[in-house]
Formats: sequence, structure tokens, C-alpha cells
Amino acid sequence: MNLSQESIASLRKLLTSGDIRPGDILDSLAENIAAKNPSIGAYLSHDLEAAKKEADTADLSLPLGGIPIAIKDNINVKGQPCSCASRFLDGAYTAPYDATVTAKLRAAGAIPFGRANMDEFAMGSTTENSALAKTVNPHDPARVPGGSSGGSAAAAPSASQPATVAWSGSNPHTDGFRATGWSPLPRRSIRSGRSPAPSKTLRSCSMPFLALTRPTPPLWITLCRTSPRGWTMEWLA
Repeated sequence: MNLSQESIASLRKLLTSGDIRPGDILDSLAENIAAKNPSIGAYLSHDLEAAKKEADTADLSLPLGGIPIAIKDNINVKGQPCSCASRFLDGAYTAPYDATVTAKLRAAGAIPFGRANMDEFAMGSTTENSALAKTVNPHDPARVPGGSSGGSAAAAPSASQPATVAWSGSNPHTDGFRATGWSPLPRRSIRSGRSPAPSKTLRSCSMPFLALTRPTPPLWITLCRTSPRGWTMEWLA
């Protein structure tokens, strides 16, 4: 079984049944990143050793227990680089604390894994302005993945992450979700930024978002279904 192809919901079933361990998911994702990232450019870096240490103590009873999630490179993960896709910060800054989003994901059992590419300092809408790498749309490399969260958008459909987290502070229609499967556009902000979680399926999309909004769940969520040809929207109460 190629675990990198599975959704969060499917992986959670396998984890809770004891059929797989969190480290197995990470190994599968790392293999896929090594194979696909050179051509897609979704990731700026990933620390497999650190992630596997977290996986060893993952609480599988939590909603996202044992699930790896990539983090946009302007969101702090303690002990990891945070370059905002800029040469100015590349190799010069290591996050001294977890951002609110990261802390909430960890509290729900998720394992931060991978730094997703973006427009430098989030200034752009195509991820062509990254100073460190080029990200393409995994559905069609001749197209852009959107931005500024293009790395996050490209990671899920390229099967190198079950879900990713990105900071959205501008027009959500151009915020890097044109390449992914499902992305929530919350109508209740998460403090310290609005943070959609592009994922492979509708259910998998909602799982990180609901963890991020706890203990105050959103009144309602907009789910944006995207494809190479465009996007449609569905409303969930």
C-alpha cells in the first residue's frame, strides 16, 4: 500500500486499527517527496528524523493522532527553519516557538512535516516570487499552483502529504488552492491568521480545520473544490 496516496480519514483508520504506525506514513511520504519534489517544488525542506521522533510518541487517540501535515514556510514550527521563501532568512532563522496554528495541530496529535514553498514574504499570487524554489501545478506543470501558498497547494494532490496548512490573509480565490483537492475558507478567523488546510478529500479537509478552530468551532465553513479547470464552492452548516 502506498500510504502517501491515502486521505487523513483512511490513514486514521489504519492507525487506530494497528495496521500501520505513524513512522510508516512518514517513510512513505519521504520517499514520495524525494521522487516528486525535484519536479514539483512543493517543499523547501523536510526533517524526517525530527518528525519520526514525534511519531514515536504520537497519541493515536487524538483526532489527528499520527498524521503528518506540511506547514507553509511563514508559520513557525519550533526548532525548524522559517525562511518565508526569502534568501534574507534562509539559513539565518530558526523558529524559537510554535505558532498558534502549529500548537493547535500538535494538540490534536498531528506531526508537522515539511516546509511548504510560497511567494517570498507571501507577496504574490502564483508562487513564482519564491526566492528559493519554483513550484508548479502538479496537474499541469505548465501552469502555476496559485499563491501565495503554492507549495501547500501542490503538496496534497502530488501525494506527498495528506494535508497542508497555509496562512490566508487576502483574497482566498487566489491564495494557492487552485492545485489542490479541497480547501476550507473559514468565516470565523483563527487568531494569529486565517489558516485553511488543503487536503485530498472533503472529510480530510475538514478534520485539520476543525482541530484548528477548537474550542470555538466555526458557525459554518465554505469548502472550495478546485481542479485544473477552475473551482466550485459547497456550503456546510
